[in-house]
Amino acid sequence: MTTNQLFVRDFTLVSSFIAAVLVVGIWLAPAARPDPPRQDVAPVASGAPPGAALGARLYQAKGCIACHTVDGTPKVGPSFLHDFGSTVTLTTGTTVAMDATYIRESLLSPAAKARPGYPSGVMPSFDGVLAEREIQAIEAYLESLR
Repeated sequence: MTTNQLFVRDFTLVSSFIAAVLVVGIWLAPAARPDPPRQDVAPVASGAPPGAALGARLYQAKGCIACHTVDGTPKVGPSFLHDFGSTVTLTTGTTVAMDATYIRESLLSPAAKARPGYPSGVMPSFDGVLAEREIQAIEAYLESLR
């Protein structure tokens, strides 16, 4: 065999090997991917208030999920599971209904009616960040968690 023929043979063998490795790698790749992290967002039930689905998406997108759960376990902030419609105690010792008005105030002025056991001044204000429609959607989502 000539040098040129040896080169073509070796090149073909190496190219075939690389192609086979790529095909096997692509074939195995979906099985090797880790599962996406579990998101702590409760599904929106049928019959939920209008806008609840948007509220669930905003709950994730605006970062509420980082400090609040919807499964009953507290994090940096209180959980929202079954919270809507209940009476909550504030750091002042007074109580207030956990309703749309309370949610709105907590989004726009978080320190106004803080709850005991949670660090003060951690939650950012969403005043000027959320549109009216978005505030209403978050209210609807939290209401759907009754």
